[in-house]
Parts: sequence; structure tokens; C-alpha cells
Amino acid sequence: MNFLDQLREAVPPHAITDLSDEMAPHLSDWLNRYHGRALAVLKPATTQEAARMVALCQAHRVPVFLQGGNTGLVGGSVPDETGDGVVLSTARMTTIQPADTANRSITAQAGATLSAVKAAADDAGLRLPVALGSEGTAQVGGLIATNAGGSHAMRFGMMRDLVVGLEVVLPDGSVESDLRPLRKNNFGPDLSGIFVGTEGAFGLVTAATLSLVDRPGALVSCLLGLDELAALPDLLARAHERFGAGFERLEFMGKAGITMALKHVPAARQPLEGDCAWTLLLEVAGRDEDKVRVDLLDFLEELFEGGIVGDGTIAESLSQGEAFWLLREAVVEGQRLAGPQLKHDIAVAVSDLPGFIIDMTQRVESRFAGCTVNAFGHAGDGNVHFNISMPAYDTVRDAEISAMIYDGADAMGGTVAAEHGIGRTKRERFRAQASPAKLALLDAMKDSLDPQRLFNPHILFAQNEGTSP
Repeated sequence: MNFLDQLREAVPPHAITDLSDEMAPHLSDWLNRYHGRALAVLKPATTQEAARMVALCQAHRVPVFLQGGNTGLVGGSVPDETGDGVVLSTARMTTIQPADTANRSITAQAGATLSAVKAAADDAGLRLPVALGSEGTAQVGGLIATNAGGSHAMRFGMMRDLVVGLEVVLPDGSVESDLRPLRKNNFGPDLSGIFVGTEGAFGLVTAATLSLVDRPGALVSCLLGLDELAALPDLLARAHERFGAGFERLEFMGKAGITMALKHVPAARQPLEGDCAWTLLLEVAGRDEDKVRVDLLDFLEELFEGGIVGDGTIAESLSQGEAFWLLREAVVEGQRLAGPQLKHDIAVAVSDLPGFIIDMTQRVESRFAGCTVNAFGHAGDGNVHFNISMPAYDTVRDAEISAMIYDGADAMGGTVAAEHGIGRTKRERFRAQASPAKLALLDAMKDSLDPQRLFNPHILFAQNEGTSP
């Protein structure tokens, strides 16, 4: 009996398909830049089904490519071109337990979407403080595997800071499960860190218990017009000082991105009347909405008097605040609709953010004709999505652009993988730049957990690396 026949005996019929039309959505990425092939697509509904599938793959030495919502931007969720492996999708693992209000946590399977988990938390009067543009399709398992960030990372941290417990299928098909809502547990090393941010290289997350926080009594958003990006660190420091723990988010958008948003996204609006080079979107939380509004108004007056901003407006209602955030998301969608683009997920120290953006924009646009920089992102944690719009893709030129941007980030002591992960896009750079000690440690872990190097073999490692057969 061959491999696929054994799989069909081990799991329900609807948990496996090798039909080309059903597999097609799983064989390319969201940006349609990476394409692969597979023997089959596996869709377990439970951890036990996933474990049986993985064990059979190990027995037959079949590579396993793990996939969540397939919303990644670095090609990490797409199989390679050999066609020798299977895609294991968590799309059917969607169960969400009722929020645990006493322990301020929620447990969900890996395939539950971020929006669904947030809705379940909201029903209990709590919230999961993660905000992403793809939250309707991004899944819990993928968010953990990539250590996702988003606009709330400044205040609440990355996904690793919200993980309380995990259930994981290891590459040999065994299961490690601890979903208890314990905030203190030093009974041996915490193994969850092995699986957060390692992009499925060491195991498949099948369920997680996540930390929840209070839902604020009021959330008020404010748009600010900034002429000089150099003023951003000072503005950020002032916001921290004035609002403290109530300071939730600070996003920034450049004129190029807003222009594309207004042109290509009909619902997008720019409420600011001035022609500022940069638009900031600030959100403040508090118990009393009137007090939050008074504090925001005082803050705006302080910024105007100090000559830091040239324009600003406070959302008068929740719906207007949502329209402000729609503009922020439209910057992403507008660039996608505008045509070919290169995406770069950079983080530098907050104090270095203006200098990096200003210098790199000048270098890219002066050297590469027809290329326009769309820099936007999360000002509070130094994360800039330094994206380039261009008339058409050019492999040689595009590689040169990316190398210039990555080298610039490295020179400032930054990172080229702030929240999107490494995937296929940055794998070679990671292997070239990581310290020998770090690579040796990762290789030793891989050899211990996945000696045949079958789990996500194209991520962080290659099948022929290391000491394993």
C-alpha cells in the first residue's frame, strides 16, 4: 500500500485531497510570487488526526509543508517546486473555547482566524490585543509560528508575549500539550519559545491558550499631519509621557501611500486638509471617553504650539475613528492595486526611524528610475514597511533594491525581519548573517527534533544541511 493510500485509511476522506483544483489555493502565496507543487493537501480537524498524518509522513520520508491562513509575505507557507511533499493545512481546526474570564485567557485551535478569536473574547467583555490587516484570514497557528506583531505590539508586545500555553505535534508525530492558563509555571523549562517565531521548523502548533486584557471603556483615534519626520521621536516620547498605559497605538503613513489609497480604494478618505508629508494615526484608551477627549485636545494644542504638527483632528465618533483606521489599511490595499511592488519589513531603533526612512527613500528613488517608496508602519516600535512600487518586476534590479535596503537596516543595527518572518525570501540572508553559535544551536535542535529534516524543510534550514541523513 502506497503512502497516500495509507493516509486515506488513517484519516477521514475529507481530510485529504490530491485533486488539482482543490489543491491550487494552497500552492501559491498571497502575493502570487511563490508557487509550488505537492502530492496532496492534508486538512486535519483535530490534533490526533494531525499527529497520525505527521507520523505517516515521517515513516515514508515525505516532507511536510505547514500552512495556516496563507497570508504570509515571505513565501514561508508555500511548498517547494519538487512536488515530493504534502501541504498540511490547519484550515479545519477552527474550534474556539469560550473565553475564561476568571483567568483572562482563551483557548483556540490553530486554524481559528484572528477575527473569530477576537470576537469570542469581545463576547466575554475582554479583548485579544492583536491588530492586523489580514485578521479575517490570518490564523492563530500562523501568527504564533511567525511571532506576528501588528499595531498593538508597542503596548502589548508580540505574539510570544500573549502565548500562555501550546499544543504541538512534533515532527515524529508525538504530541506535547500544555494548554493550562497558568501565568507562573517554572516546573522545568518553558518549551513554548521553541515553537513561537520559528516558522514551523520544530513542530506544528495545533492549539494555543492566549492571554486576554480588559476591553477599555473608550478608544479615541486622532490624525496628525507632520511635515518633518525628524519630529517623530519627540512626539512619541510626549505621547508616552502624557497618556502612559492608555497610549495604545501610533501609526505613520507617507504621502505616496495615501495618494495610492485615495486613488484605488473608493472608501478611503483623508480628513486632514493640509498637504503634510506624513500622516500619523494615534489611538488612546481610557475608562471615560470625555476625559480621553480632553486629554487628546490638550495634547494637540501642545503639539501645535511646539510647531511639531501642522494639522490634526480627533475622531468625533467610533465610526469616524474606524474610517481613520480604514485609511491606514487602504495604504496597503492601494499599493497592491497600483501594480508591482517589493515589500520590506524593517525595524530600527525608534530614534533611528526618521533617518533610515529619509536616507533610504532618497537613495532608492534617485538610483532606480520609476520606483516610488511607500513607507508606512508602526512608529511606536520602529517597524517600517518600506515598500517599493514599480512599473514591472525585474529580478536583477529588485534584488539590488532589496539588498540596498537590508544593508541600510543592518548598518543601523536594525533587523530585516521585524514581524513578517524569514520564510523563503530571507532564508539565505539569515544563514549568511546569523552567528556560527546561533546556527550551531539551531542545527542541533533541528537534528534532535527533526533528524530527517522533513518539517518545513525550506524554512531556516535545507534538507541537505547538518549532520542528519
